[in-house]
Amino acid sequence: MQGDKAIPLKPKVFDTLLVLLENTGRTLDKDELMRRLRPDPRSRKVSLSQNIFQLRKALGEGQAGAQHMETIPKRGYRFCASVRNVTV
Repeated sequence: MQGDKAIPLKPKVFDTLLVLLENTGRTLDKDELMRRLRPDPRSRKVSLSQNIFQLRKALGEGQAGAQHMETIPKRGYRFCASVRNVTV
């Protein structure tokens, strides 16, 4: 959510966000992310970098210096924003 506004996400992008949130502050290797998103190796056609791009866009990353995810070069990604539970 951005303020009171829900952000619509495609299912695969939402799944990527969920895995990152479950591991806030921890660097996830690209391979580990792919395994969690698509356990069956034959169905790993998801574009991880495209999902991350869509998440950054949806979360408004870069606007007013906001950074939610870090790219760890040649390794993976880390969700670094503070997270709080909200009941809707």
